[in-house]
Amino acid sequence: MLRIREQATLQRDKSSFEARTKLALFLDLLAVVDSFDQLVKHGEGTQDESSLLVGSQAVLSQLNQFLARNGVHRLEGLEGNAYDSATCEIARVVSDSGAPANTVVRVLRDGYKLGEMLLRPATVDVASAPQETVESSDAGED
Repeated sequence: MLRIREQATLQRDKSSFEARTKLALFLDLLAVVDSFDQLVKHGEGTQDESSLLVGSQAVLSQLNQFLARNGVHRLEGLEGNAYDSATCEIARVVSDSGAPANTVVRVLRDGYKLGEMLLRPATVDVASAPQETVESSDAGED
């Protein structure tokens, strides 16, 4: 009986170690994905069709395919929707966006899920409530 419990404990410890290692690997890989994503966005913004841009796009595509094959998926559809603290972190509150209060106006860094588990929250800018102008009660009086 004791031997069975020891084996179960060892198996649980091994599974836990493998899960932590896998999570650490994916988080490290997401930093590389972020770097290539920024490089590609910069290249596309300059309308540069150099081999560096094309190569960067190819590497980014391979990285995203690897993540998808392993159950890691980017959080989609955040921009323009209500801020959700379960999937996002606020980087800035933007007062002049024209969007309704508490709406994600820009995704600064993509968030990811591993299956149904949040791997990394998205970093976002969120619209603030409109500022109300307060008029002084003695305005215009002399």
